[in-house]
Amino acid sequence: MILNALIQPLFLFVITVAVVMGLWWLTVVIAARRAPKGVALSALKQVLNYSVSQYIEIDGFKIHYFQEGRGPDLLLVHGLGASLVCWAPVFSELKKHFRVTALDLPGFGRSSHRTDVGYGLDDQAQRLHQFMAAVGVNTPFVVAHSMGGAIAGLLAKQNPAAVKKILFLAPALNRWLVLIHPELLTWFVRSTKKFIVNPAFVRWLYLKRVTYRPPNNAETLIEAYHQPFAQSSNAIETFWRHTHLLRDHRLPKGLAHLQTPAKILIGSHDLVVPRRYLVKFLELNPQIQISEVKNCGHQIMEEDPQALIREIQHYFQT
Repeated sequence: MILNALIQPLFLFVITVAVVMGLWWLTVVIAARRAPKGVALSALKQVLNYSVSQYIEIDGFKIHYFQEGRGPDLLLVHGLGASLVCWAPVFSELKKHFRVTALDLPGFGRSSHRTDVGYGLDDQAQRLHQFMAAVGVNTPFVVAHSMGGAIAGLLAKQNPAAVKKILFLAPALNRWLVLIHPELLTWFVRSTKKFIVNPAFVRWLYLKRVTYRPPNNAETLIEAYHQPFAQSSNAIETFWRHTHLLRDHRLPKGLAHLQTPAKILIGSHDLVVPRRYLVKFLELNPQIQISEVKNCGHQIMEEDPQALIREIQHYFQT
């Protein structure tokens, strides 16, 4: 009797969730059909091959990265679901002033998508530190975007001498950015795999949630971001595991009193990391300043690359 009383509302809840997600998915697909398609392979290669690719073995991962330019070391760390492709709009200018190093974090882009290891905050901070040592990046300036901000922040907290300065770019430094614990939806993600992360979904996410002012080459970027997921269902699994990283209980309290000099740059219309989610981190680190880029969403480096270049040159060269 009691069991039946519990099963019935649970069954209704599952049906309701399935219906809502089905309607949402239909909306995404219809909206995606209105967007231009058929990005030429040559255009895609211009984004993916804007630098000489290199690979290195770190902690059992084959890590994809580039390293070019002369000057002080500058390390670029991307966010959740992205890759070093996101730095394409700023790379050519930055390498005139810095030795620029960017990587596909383990589990993303063209790096290995292993499913037999952990992707917690400590795991990725340690791998990033190992990568820096392996490629000769000692005490660099760091630009860390979104989830990359949490990883770089923990690295700086645990190893203050490892980083000279950090520019947090729309950083994911509050565990409540992920309202629902990812574990509750793991069954859904694993059962859908490639079905859920298709071009229509990536296009909708990029145009409607991630960017406020989509760049002219938005369709090329969308295809570039989708490519790793199309090539390997493991990329979807590793992506999902990183949502657990964003729920780490130390965000943001565990990053209080950072010794490494840091600054935050956010977009005025960021729906992914709204400014209110940075209030607690700033209270814990009153020495850190925050600046806003007008008419930008979450992808400042793609929406207003010149603003980011100016900020990097000013902050790291003064």
